[in-house]
Amino acid sequence: MESQTGEEITLKKRAFTLSYIRPCTTKPGTLTAEAQLNRSFGKAEVCDLIAAKWPGADLNPEIGVAIIDKLGNSISVFSSGKVNIRSAKDAEAILGIIKQVCAALGVDPGI
Repeated sequence: MESQTGEEITLKKRAFTLSYIRPCTTKPGTLTAEAQLNRSFGKAEVCDLIAAKWPGADLNPEIGVAIIDKLGNSISVFSSGKVNIRSAKDAEAILGIIKQVCAALGVDPGI
């Protein structure tokens, strides 16, 4: 998480590591974040799991990525377990998104 001075803080939980939270360059006043889940998925598997939760997600099972546009947030979920979040209103929203992604993938986020 980002401190008041703008330095980056790594948050490690049982199921994921939150690599960074920083100001979003594409939508001022919002945040972007990257998390790494502690497991990976098959390329088609990650798309199938995300599609079950978010039917409107943009899926590419050939490369193993699902992109979700949810309430103004852009969320990219990769088969490697990497999750990118753009345009989140605050750190609490980021953790909520990670929790939802973990639930869709059948992973206990530990938060």
